[in-house]
Amino acid sequence: MVLSTDLTVHLQLVGSLKTALISQEDSEVEHSPMLLMKIVIKCADVGHSSKALHLHARWSDLIIEEFFLQGDDEHTLGMDISPFMNRNSENSARNQVGFFEFIVLPFFEVVAEAVFRPEFKTILDQAHQNYKLWKKADNMQINSIKDILDQVLDPEAAKIAAAASKAPTGH
Repeated sequence: MVLSTDLTVHLQLVGSLKTALISQEDSEVEHSPMLLMKIVIKCADVGHSSKALHLHARWSDLIIEEFFLQGDDEHTLGMDISPFMNRNSENSARNQVGFFEFIVLPFFEVVAEAVFRPEFKTILDQAHQNYKLWKKADNMQINSIKDILDQVLDPEAAKIAAAASKAPTGH
């Protein structure tokens, strides 16, 4: 089951769902407990992508930092740094746009259509909203996750921080 989160299995899972849609055999998905469990686990794996913006932003920040820590370890060990893991060549907005375009949205769209239908609409809509913000950051050429969080994903917090930095300190 855990292998359902592996990206090499991702396309196979999406393909199974698309096949079920094309054949219009709902029972193929609904009566396959193993397939349903794989779908649920995969939804959980990429679920932060469809969370409310403040939660999605926090999870994205944590995941990106986890990637960078792996890259730091690879560098320390004299290994080539894996893609997306090098904090010195960060392009978080573009990476997230690609993640949404090739992984999240195609998966959620087929899950919405093949499995959960109307119940999944809210999840899919939020994923699209989050994607639009990453796309905005990419179009603005903002690469750093910290800058993206401040300027795009959480502009209200950025306004508060800016106001606080301008406030007299009383010294």
